[in-house]
Amino acid sequence: MCACTLRIACVCAQFLEALCRISQLKALPSDDQIFEAQMEGWLAEESADAGSYMLKLAVEDPARHKKMVRTQRPAWGVGQEQPIWRAIDHLCHMLIVKCQGGLARKSGNGYKLKEAQVERFFSGQTKQDAKEDAKKR
Repeated sequence: MCACTLRIACVCAQFLEALCRISQLKALPSDDQIFEAQMEGWLAEESADAGSYMLKLAVEDPARHKKMVRTQRPAWGVGQEQPIWRAIDHLCHMLIVKCQGGLARKSGNGYKLKEAQVERFFSGQTKQDAKEDAKKR
């Protein structure tokens, strides 16, 4: 294995470890909460994921969102009540939905990301900013 491949593998392993650790510290909805929101009709079937749930909750019911973040955030060293693989899945959905544009994302895209979406996310640039930059060029 060359040094470059080893470096990439180390960075990948560190990224995965970070996802695992963050998933145990972040307030995340449970599958039951997402299902209930879908049954109540305020979360559409195509956006029944943790990312859409948290963003929509923050917009439509800020007090409930704040309470959830405060009460469902695991204590240090305790971890989530849900299995770690579900917490990681929810965290990944939150990241993907955010990269795709949050609540304004196009439905039907699933959880596929384009390189431009990821670059825009990490730069802090919005879709509107990108359109304005393109017009200037």
